[in-house]
Amino acid sequence: MPEPARSTSALIYEKDNHICRGHILHYLSNSLFDIYYFYKSAKEIWETLRKKYSIKDAGPKKYVVGRFLDYKMSDDKPIMEQVHEYQNIVLEILAEGIVIDDAFQAVTLIEKLSPSWKEYKNYWKHKKRDMSLEDLIVHIRIEESNREKDKNDLAKVNLVNNLSEWVLDIGATRHMYTNRNLFAEYEEVNDGENVFLGDARIAKVVGKGKVVLKLTFGKGLALNAILHVPDMRRNLVSGFLLNKVGLNLAFKSNKLVLSHNGDFVGKGFCHRGLFILDADCENMK
Repeated sequence: MPEPARSTSALIYEKDNHICRGHILHYLSNSLFDIYYFYKSAKEIWETLRKKYSIKDAGPKKYVVGRFLDYKMSDDKPIMEQVHEYQNIVLEILAEGIVIDDAFQAVTLIEKLSPSWKEYKNYWKHKKRDMSLEDLIVHIRIEESNREKDKNDLAKVNLVNNLSEWVLDIGATRHMYTNRNLFAEYEEVNDGENVFLGDARIAKVVGKGKVVLKLTFGKGLALNAILHVPDMRRNLVSGFLLNKVGLNLAFKSNKLVLSHNGDFVGKGFCHRGLFILDADCENMK
């Protein structure tokens, strides 16, 4: 069905709005441009800027400071949308003549991140080097992009049941196995720990233990502290943890090569967008 034709006045407004919006954005600083780029209406940008930089009295100062102190992010909205909200509040405070150090703005933003970003917050709390607000926002954007990629990868992993394959997941921070029979050592747990799957389900961890994989040419690879998650549809091996214990992971021409101190350890292959380790399990039944 063809799209209904728009009126002449609507077309003229769209053209004028596009030109005016472009002129306003052109003369904004980089930090302001990043915020107001998401506004689609030239009038909305203009009115917001006018309110911020034209009104000067004690009332707005108390109001924006209160908003700054009370603002908290949640997991119900996209993180970058909330980051821009935070930037708006900071700009309102600066417009009132209240000076806030850039490093303080960055540290406060970290504190206001939503609960699911707890590990990320702890990571930055232990960093000695101060980061500017602009650099932190870039880092948060990259982190959010990586998280979305991890969710998509896990969603692919959970499409098909395969209890005997080992999928190498670079983004996973833990090894997670679905097949109880693979564990050489095993202990049941009931501590309430859960994992979030790519299809938005929450899966319970029912046990932890050790699995020994037999790689190419019979070389063994012991994986410890593996989570037993029965609701997973594939076994995930954390590339992050393998690298942490000294294994080098090299990806080339849809193949995976594992090495340690220059010595060949094992290999894998790409299948439907997933890297599968070429391995058997010593305890497989």
